[in-house]
Amino acid sequence: MSNVNIRYLQLALAQLDILLRREIWRWQLAGQNPDDALRGQYISEEEVLGLLERPLATSWGQTVALSAEVQHEVDLTLQQVQAQVGQFSDQHHDQLRLCQLVQEFDLSPFEQNIILLALAPALDLGYERIYGYLQDDVTRRYPTLNLALSLF
Repeated sequence: MSNVNIRYLQLALAQLDILLRREIWRWQLAGQNPDDALRGQYISEEEVLGLLERPLATSWGQTVALSAEVQHEVDLTLQQVQAQVGQFSDQHHDQLRLCQLVQEFDLSPFEQNIILLALAPALDLGYERIYGYLQDDVTRRYPTLNLALSLF
């Protein structure tokens, strides 16, 4: 893989990192404890009751909102990285395999994000642990539809 493609993937994954960080903050606001050594391996009575009250097909992070200040910072950072990705893509479009894939299959931005979400653990195993955390199951190391919908 060329250095141009690697740099593009790094920029594209920086966008994903911002969205994952936002989701982790929301999970923590919802009372999920990242320091719990057994997190995702047991369900407390309090958690079961909370699950019954949670809207259909939502994660813990979707039950709370970030402060306006934090959300603004997330949005601003995301816009800056998206601008970098767009500029890099414009400069190197013909060399970028992901751009060729997007063009060949006429993929929407959402579909492109899904590809990056699925590709990330193959590039960096740390994503497996992040996905397990956000899916409340240490054995779920790959993204589910629910995770994708909560991020994008």
